Amino acid sequence: MYASTLESLANLDREIARLEQDLLALKRRRNTELPVSRLPPELLSKIFFLALRYMDVDYSKMRPQWTKMSICAVSHHWREIAFNAPELWMEIQIQANTKVQYLDLALKQVAENQAVYIDGWHVTSNGGFGARRILEAGKRWQVKRAVLNASAETIHRIFDGLDLKSEGTEALELTCLDWMGKLSCSDALAGAFPHIRRLFLMGWEVPRASELLKFSALADFTLHRISVMTPEDLQEIFLFLKLARHLTDFNLDIPSTEHHFPNGPWPTLPRLGKVKALSISSRDNQITSILLGALYLSADVERMTVVFGSHTGSTSAEVSQQAASTLNLALRHTTAPRSLLVTSTIGDDGDERGFEYIGFGAQWDGKRTLGIFMVVPGASFRDVGLSQTLYSLPFTNPEDWLLSRLESIEVVHYPSFPFWEAIAGIPTLQKISVRAWQRNDCFTRALQGDGLPDGSPQPGTTTPFPALNSIDVIFTARSLNTMFKNGYAQDLASALRTRAARGGDSIPGPGQIDTLHFYCGASELGIHEDTHTLLLSVALDVRASVSTTPANFEFCRDSDAMDTYW
Repeated sequence: MYASTLESLANLDREIARLEQDLLALKRRRNTELPVSRLPPELLSKIFFLALRYMDVDYSKMRPQWTKMSICAVSHHWREIAFNAPELWMEIQIQANTKVQYLDLALKQVAENQAVYIDGWHVTSNGGFGARRILEAGKRWQVKRAVLNASAETIHRIFDGLDLKSEGTEALELTCLDWMGKLSCSDALAGAFPHIRRLFLMGWEVPRASELLKFSALADFTLHRISVMTPEDLQEIFLFLKLARHLTDFNLDIPSTEHHFPNGPWPTLPRLGKVKALSISSRDNQITSILLGALYLSADVERMTVVFGSHTGSTSAEVSQQAASTLNLALRHTTAPRSLLVTSTIGDDGDERGFEYIGFGAQWDGKRTLGIFMVVPGASFRDVGLSQTLYSLPFTNPEDWLLSRLESIEVVHYPSFPFWEAIAGIPTLQKISVRAWQRNDCFTRALQGDGLPDGSPQPGTTTPFPALNSIDVIFTARSLNTMFKNGYAQDLASALRTRAARGGDSIPGPGQIDTLHFYCGASELGIHEDTHTLLLSVALDVRASVSTTPANFEFCRDSDAMDTYW
């Protein structure tokens, strides 16, 4: 009886197993009939990637519930397709806690001659072993880019005696977590990556020029967060710039230095005809001035960024004026820009709150741009009742290189009156955009000619903004009061009438400008009918937009501008 019961149970188990297999077969048949199963595997793998939830911005945090939702909730069919898709293995991530099983899986899945990007973040000695193992396997792949973030000792251990010669590697990024590391493996790096075009070094001492020149094809070079800078290091940088034949992009960032740099003589470099993009950032204006004074840039440089920092917190007019003079001297060989943005941002100066930087964003066309950032002092003024601190900008002459050929300017900051006087004297300026922050502000005073002499023997010589034909006025959140907006518009109309009278022009008539455009964040502008009529007497066209910012200078706008350069 007992044996018969066991046999019956065994038969039932076999029947259940058979039915389960039949059920799986039916499910597979059903899945093959689904529209999604008829999609190409390449498309299915991309859908899988789009369904994934990635890490938080803080790389150390992973949400387990998100991982379960993103991976386990999709079908086995999708996972199988994704694991066989080359795109999944294009980027190999290595960290301090990366498991050997993951490395084995990656080594197994990457196809022969496949393009691979290797990223190693906060790699410790154990992670360094994994990074070395992946790099050595790169002999049968095409390692397009290698990024390593580790201590100097770990990076040296990774590349010491590395059996690799990757002909197709285009970029190498090495960050030293010690912030004082000496890069002593340049021979190994140049041997492993003989044709790299982009080299990014962060937190290292300045390499010797002879070490950098081993990368014979180098076109894009960045020295970021240089831990120590000496006069000898600066000489090495000059030597490298002089001898680097293919260099098109050069970026240098020096947070601070304790060394004294003599006034000279410093070498003057030959024309850097191939350099199209240049970025120099230093909290020591002396270093920036020495570099700019030595560089002989090509007239068609496309992108340039200069940050005049403030290591000691100095905001004296003398310091900012020296920065402006250096800039005028360095760029004298290039054509002055047509458009300019004046804004402000907070820089990362290592303090609890960084210094406020004034940003000058110059633009020739959509391709050529110039970003200049500097710390400037608050202005000493005698005006009573100002609701905003004004700033003394170092450009106070319409013949300054930065201002000399301007056709349009947008001022999203609060310069003192001497800057506006300089703007009013630019003979080519046709369009201006300003923030309305207070009645009888510096702009309306400059527009009506305050500070200019009266009774000139030649009519028109004292006309402020002689070529002006368009004004944009931006009402910000603190200037949305209807009474203020109408009052400011009336002040603007009065200033335009005074300006026309200075030039001997009638209003209505030749003294009118073409366009007045008001930007307001509210649902409606709130300009009264009598004010609108008054505006139409000084401008041929009066417009309003529900916006707070004209669509200009996206490359250098407010606080986002410094993110690229720090």
